[in-house]
Formats: sequence, structure tokens, C-alpha cells
Amino acid sequence: MQTGFKDQQFDPVEVERVLSEQVRLATLLLSNDWVVFVNVNFAMDKGKTLPELLVALKAKRSYHYFLKDSYDSFEPLNIAKSWDVAEAIPGRLKPFLQREGVVDVMPVGCFDSACVRATAEGAKKAGFGVMVDRELNITVNRQ
Repeated sequence: MQTGFKDQQFDPVEVERVLSEQVRLATLLLSNDWVVFVNVNFAMDKGKTLPELLVALKAKRSYHYFLKDSYDSFEPLNIAKSWDVAEAIPGRLKPFLQREGVVDVMPVGCFDSACVRATAEGAKKAGFGVMVDRELNITVNRQ
């Protein structure tokens, strides 16, 4: 979840609940060597990953950072000159995950009917097994 989404249209109580569950899951998976953490941010004006989640993600030795410009993290990125891409891994997500030996993905993010859903569909089309836990994503818009 990125800073630019936290205070938008979502219920603050739901945001905090989901964020704490995401941090809890990341912390639980730290010791599992088979798990690869991939942080994919919108390469627009949505800010960085929320600090409390980023600390949990970066504690993992196999943490990797990608940028995207569409809801589906498996779509190719069209880099704009104004985006800060210094930390991001160049290239597409699918070949990277294949090189890492990943066979299943679990998209976790902000709102499950947008990025999480599109990424789950993209992962399935790319040949990965997909698991989604709706408790780890915002499911209700307050509007």
C-alpha cells in the first residue's frame, strides 16, 4: 500500500486493519527461505510504500522492488522521465519471478477490486498459481 492511497477514498479503520495484517504476514514469512518479497509501486504520483510495511518487507533478504504504471503488475512499464526509478529493478515481473523459481504468487495491496485483482489475473495469465486472501486487502470503498 502506497502513501498516496492511504487517505483517499478508503475507511481509515479498514486501512489500519489491512495494513496491520499485511505487516503481520510479512513478519511471519521472514524466516521462510522459499518466499520472495516483491514490492510493486505505481510509478506515478502515489508515493512510496507505507513506512511500517516497508520496514517489514525490507527485513527479508530476498526483497525486490519494481515499478508499474497499470493496475496489473505483470504489464510492461512505460517509464516517464519524471519517475524516480533508481531503486527499481529494470524489466518485467514475469521473467524475474521465473528466474527466482517462483511458481505461486499472493498479491497483497490496497483495494482488492483494482490492483490486487488485476495482478492476480495477470499472474494467472502468466502461468503462476495465484492465492488471494481478502482479509489482507481493502474490500469496501467508503463512497
